[in-house]
Amino acid sequence: MDTKIILPIITTLIGIILGFILNELSYIYRIHREDKRKLKKVLFNLLDFYYLLNHLNVDDYIEILLKKIKEKFLKYNPEQNLEDAKPIFKSFLLDSIKSVDLPKFKELQVSYVESINEIAQVDPVLAYSLSGRTDLYNFISIHIDEYFNNAEIFINSKDSNYDRLVTYFKPKQKKDLFKDAIKTVSNDINNVSKKIGLSIKKDSQRILKKLDKKISDEILKKIDDYLDEFEKQFLK
Repeated sequence: MDTKIILPIITTLIGIILGFILNELSYIYRIHREDKRKLKKVLFNLLDFYYLLNHLNVDDYIEILLKKIKEKFLKYNPEQNLEDAKPIFKSFLLDSIKSVDLPKFKELQVSYVESINEIAQVDPVLAYSLSGRTDLYNFISIHIDEYFNNAEIFINSKDSNYDRLVTYFKPKQKKDLFKDAIKTVSNDINNVSKKIGLSIKKDSQRILKKLDKKISDEILKKIDDYLDEFEKQFLK
């Protein structure tokens, strides 16, 4: 067969094949990018959960607050001065509630479910695993509402003398509820970020470390600020 006829045919076939391959690769790339976008949305929600759960865990910093008050003001008349300090406890708790932003926690629950539904087509096993956390977050949300509502009622009651106040604010939340939840979220962050890519996984671990330090610093600063206020108002 004449090469003048064969070459154009071969060139055309090669062009068609290359075009098909490029289209397929482009399609695969778009799908892969969209899948990662969905996973990143889940990761963002998980990081938000991690931050909020750490702030919701009030037992730790209530214990620190009580310990610091005892250490710092032992030389004063502790019974009377600490009894007068009830407004500080009330203000501290109410401010803690505001800083946690419970409505945001509830909004995040909705966003989390939506993002899980999106990745169900990408990785159904992962989506199924993550969807099981919704019951945990719902339980925590209800538990925190009840805890803070009861705390405010108790602080304002006539029976809330200092000794009872201290007893009331000793760790009351279900044992290790938040520690277990935080550990679960941390593991989920690790699993989801690994699906996105190694660099994202490393970035996520760095973010968690920064969040831990930020939360710790915020809590300690908040306690110191309240103790300063306590001293100004009640220990003149």
